Amino acid sequence: MNRFYIFASAAASVMLVSGCHRSGPLAAVVNNQPITMDDYQQYLQAKQEVQVIVDPMKLQSGPNGIPQQPYTGQVVSSLGLQALGDLIEKTIVLQMAKDANVYPSGQDIEAELKSRTDANNTYISNLRQKGFSLEMIRNDIAVDLAEFNLTTQGITVSPQEVDKYIKDHEKEFPFTQPKSVDMTWMIVPDDKTTKGKADDDLKKGGEFSTVAMKYTTFRDVKFPIQDVPAIERQVPALRDVLDPKPPLKTAGDGTTTDWIKVQNSWAKFHINHEVDSHLNPIDDVLKNKVKKALMAEKGKEGKDIRQRIQDRIKSSNIVVMVDQLKGPWNDLMTQLKANQTGAGTQAGAAPANR
Repeated sequence: MNRFYIFASAAASVMLVSGCHRSGPLAAVVNNQPITMDDYQQYLQAKQEVQVIVDPMKLQSGPNGIPQQPYTGQVVSSLGLQALGDLIEKTIVLQMAKDANVYPSGQDIEAELKSRTDANNTYISNLRQKGFSLEMIRNDIAVDLAEFNLTTQGITVSPQEVDKYIKDHEKEFPFTQPKSVDMTWMIVPDDKTTKGKADDDLKKGGEFSTVAMKYTTFRDVKFPIQDVPAIERQVPALRDVLDPKPPLKTAGDGTTTDWIKVQNSWAKFHINHEVDSHLNPIDDVLKNKVKKALMAEKGKEGKDIRQRIQDRIKSSNIVVMVDQLKGPWNDLMTQLKANQTGAGTQAGAAPANR
């Protein structure tokens, strides 16, 4: 759904305002709840996603479309305004949850934090490396849970519905783990000389990783993708090697491929280890995730949570205290109130698709 960037999904961010616990200069006040300058500056420094205006002509295409890639483009409005808009929306979401009596408890937040760390034991450490404190992580979880509770309030999903969904989708992830492969690779320019030198080194008994580091134009010789279906989408020529049809003979551990044309270069891959696809255990944790996903899907069908948040913002008393952001914020609010659907255009900014 198209919507203004200042109303981006709370789940996509990793911090929320906690200004009511601090004192000092204010960045904004939302329905008498303060957002301090300290909170604002911390969030701005840690903000992981920003809105930019994309020039399609500057994007590089790959063998299967346009892959993810670094992009340098014009920032929509300003980073400062985007960050303040995020914090204002987060505050609104929590206020809505309190009014609806679905505000997440401390126990709920800790349970969700445990669930995330159980699923990924580097969850907290990864965020800490990016500059987030444990308080910021808990605050993010609070916003996620608040929006989920608002979306699913009054929604029920029976155990039978969960079991049926799993049965109907048992061949899909996360119920079935796709085939995976650990590979080393090298990619070289489109010239016979480099390929020939690399092949000679391999024939003389050189280890593939050592030869790859000598000749590859990429910094890392470990292929970054392990999921076989994803690899085949990125490099279709590997399909016959990794997952031949019919499956007469797979490449297997230790196999080195021939040179494969990749855009204007040539790549060679070495299979270190393969793991066949297999069913994952269907435990209570996985069933609970399915239940929540079904609840969210049902909730979205009957409630437009984004529209509800925008309506709440339009009716709220929001005072921006940062001088250089007062004018831009007032302009955005004027456009939002003039656009009753919340999906129109805005002056000097492109709508976000998130």
